Amino acid sequence: MAAHDDPKSFVVSGGIAAESDEVDRGTSPTSSGSGLAAENADGDRDRAVEPQRVASVAAMATSAPQQQRTRNKIRFSPASQVSVHESGLLDDDSTRSRELIRREIDLIIAAEAPILQDRLVEVLAARFDLSRVRESRRRQLEGFLGRYPVRRAANGDAVVWPRDEDPNNYTKFRLPADGAKREIRQVPYEELRNAMIYVAKSSHGVDEESLLREVSRMFGAGRMAALIKARLESVLEASLRENFLIRQATAIRPVERL
Repeated sequence: MAAHDDPKSFVVSGGIAAESDEVDRGTSPTSSGSGLAAENADGDRDRAVEPQRVASVAAMATSAPQQQRTRNKIRFSPASQVSVHESGLLDDDSTRSRELIRREIDLIIAAEAPILQDRLVEVLAARFDLSRVRESRRRQLEGFLGRYPVRRAANGDAVVWPRDEDPNNYTKFRLPADGAKREIRQVPYEELRNAMIYVAKSSHGVDEESLLREVSRMFGAGRMAALIKARLESVLEASLRENFLIRQATAIRPVERL
């Protein structure tokens, strides 16, 4: 693949597993909703999350002046997954408990949106001292998302968006800090699509295998495992259907958009 600029030089920022059983995590340290503890792919908790980086396709695809790049800089911290409430509150039908749940959702949305619906539920459950979420609990928590738009992405992802963000105009993708990793399975379709647009444009066209490997590398994956490849392939096919990318012979190229 042709060499291209490192997207991390443009915009600095920070920042699913459906489980069959629900398990109370027991006593956990209390933390504010904006803490930086998170759970990695192996289930390890309380690992400090380094600030992640955000890259804007619009800024990177052109030789925009420094002022434009500055406007696109977004500082982002992932929502804490440290327990701050007892799990019993989720079964309390009082107005106070219902509003408490909605407030936690507001904090998660403010920190991470756009966010996959499955991840939002996972983070919300963790904040109420649950490490695993059974299906009935998942449906209950999803019922509290009514105030936020949940959009079905072109590849099937259910993505929760802030009320003031237009998914049709979203051009960013958020990368982990150097040496860190952001799980591909937790990255919404729109961000993976935008990362592919960036790679294809900055490379002046790229073969499919190299495109997938580069996007995987950008998000910190040490190797492109089968599940990662399958997800990236689904994103690529959806991006082709949506006419964000085009396949010309063996090369994937971006579609110029007005």
